[in-house]
Amino acid sequence: MKLHFLGTAASEGIPNPFCRCEHCLKARKLAGKDIRTHSSAIVDDIMLIDVSPTFSYQLMRDGMDATHFESLLFTHTHPDHFNVGELFSRMEGYGFEINHPLHIFGNDRAINGCIEVLPGYTKERFAFHCLIPFVTVERNGYKITPLLANHAKWELCYVYHIEKDGKAIFYGHDSGWFPELTWQWLEKQTT
Repeated sequence: MKLHFLGTAASEGIPNPFCRCEHCLKARKLAGKDIRTHSSAIVDDIMLIDVSPTFSYQLMRDGMDATHFESLLFTHTHPDHFNVGELFSRMEGYGFEINHPLHIFGNDRAINGCIEVLPGYTKERFAFHCLIPFVTVERNGYKITPLLANHAKWELCYVYHIEKDGKAIFYGHDSGWFPELTWQWLEKQTT
């Protein structure tokens, strides 16, 4: 499997626009790879993990567009991961030459938040799937398992184990020490 990081920074990014510490000043001066945008990744060019506030910029920077994404996994609904307004551009009348729905996976807050922002969405453009911790779902040959993260207390936050053809990726961003149930699940994995 191929993993492409769109961004690896925390919520403030590097440089933080409201900071003049030595690290942020250095990043502004050096630019290039010293600039770190918000956390997001792509698996095999078709599965997106999180939509950051810098999503459009990240795709332009990397010479990509979002038309080929078949699945979107949300880890949680903090604004640095859940810039769901970007999905409005995929609605009919805005995005063209889109021939498949985007299957969106996440917790109940993520799914309800998407539906709220995308009024009148059509099944030709979007399909929504509410995930349950530790219950594996399959999509296009991928086995996707949401595991519990240790992050916000008011919602289920996920990290993901993604498997295909005997290969696996563990996407474990934006979490403190994982809950014991997550460690127990991971210990049982062979891929």
